[in-house]
Amino acid sequence: MVSLGGCSASFVSPQGLVATNHHCVFESIQYHSKEGQDYLTDGFLAKSPG
Repeated sequence: MVSLGGCSASFVSPQGLVATNHHCVFESIQYHSKEGQDYLTDGFLAKSPG
């Protein structure tokens, strides 16, 4: 079990993938977006797991 700002979440893989509801991470995703990279619209794909 994981706590995300009052929301619950669960680890769904041994690599640390977390599943939760969209509204639980919306502000954090918006905060980490920057000009030219809108993670809410475009998403994010890591180049490596670590």
